[in-house]
Amino acid sequence: MGFSMPSLPVGNSAIREIGNRVTNRFHRPFSRVYYVIEPGNWSIAWDGQYITRAVSQQANIPCQTTLIYKGITNQIIHFGSRNAYLNYGMRNVDSSNKVVFTWFHGDGTDPNPDNQRMIKDAVESSHFVSKIVTSSSIGRERLIHFGITESLITNIPLGIDLDMFSPGKESDREIMRNRLGIPDDSICIGSFQKDGVGWSEGLEPKLIKGPDLFLDAVERIAASRRIFVLLTGPARGYVKSGLEKLGVPYAHTYLNNYLDIVPYFRCLDLYLVTSRDEGGPKAILECMATGIPIISSRVGMAPDIIQSGENGFMVEVGDTDGVALAAEQLMSDPNLRANVIASGIQTAASYSWSSIAKRYFEEVYGPLLA
Repeated sequence: MGFSMPSLPVGNSAIREIGNRVTNRFHRPFSRVYYVIEPGNWSIAWDGQYITRAVSQQANIPCQTTLIYKGITNQIIHFGSRNAYLNYGMRNVDSSNKVVFTWFHGDGTDPNPDNQRMIKDAVESSHFVSKIVTSSSIGRERLIHFGITESLITNIPLGIDLDMFSPGKESDREIMRNRLGIPDDSICIGSFQKDGVGWSEGLEPKLIKGPDLFLDAVERIAASRRIFVLLTGPARGYVKSGLEKLGVPYAHTYLNNYLDIVPYFRCLDLYLVTSRDEGGPKAILECMATGIPIISSRVGMAPDIIQSGENGFMVEVGDTDGVALAAEQLMSDPNLRANVIASGIQTAASYSWSSIAKRYFEEVYGPLLA
């Protein structure tokens, strides 16, 4: 990192000239924001595009996503995930830049060696970064517990594209459900996240995402209701195999474009998040914006957004009895269901990407540019 010093010619004027070059390089005004995304990581890539586009429009500063950051100097470089910075960026980014990175999730009790290493690296690298962004109050509390200075941490939630995610027409819902083979008399439960290890079939469960808990909750709900499960996302083999063993019908579609997911949300009667840890998940806001009741474990942004029984339901991690009870309440009480849907739509309206990007400029990029 840094720069190579040229050979010094003889004389004080030459020394002053080289000193000015160094000073100009490290002290000229920062003017541009680069948001570093990862290849193939569609979620973080979309976050970056929404944030940079809105910040550019609102603040009239150059702000863009990028896969390449080597060679960039004297700018703000925001790594969109802890993986992008701690595994690659911290060793390769030029020291003249102001560095920001986002920490979505990671629990100190997780014995995974890679997670433990990144926690250690995050603390050590915090002396060299300008800001660490986390999407939830849970994440903020964890970072402080790890030993990161509180003033370095900024809590900014994920946002939602309200132009795309909105309640659909009943006629469109019926057409889509028929296309996917969802019976009219079945409760359609959604799960649209990657919860298997790797990017292929995903027969090995990624337990942090709670696919085992999802299957347990589905089994409990299916004991008293006729249900159909709708899946999207890669590596869903473990869940599909489990549903087949339970005799629960399902459909699975892998979507190449994130925005193609909206009609799938509109097909649902209910969405379940049974994760053990999360940075978001985005599904909380996506469900609320499209008018779908959500039941989530107490992870990620859920405690910051969900008022249980009002705009959704929240249960403790692993409480599949609680998931089944909340599902029954929503299915058996039309007034409760209608109120939860209406409150969810109202809640989501506060999380537009435009509003979230405004916070990024005011709380992160603006002060660093100044």
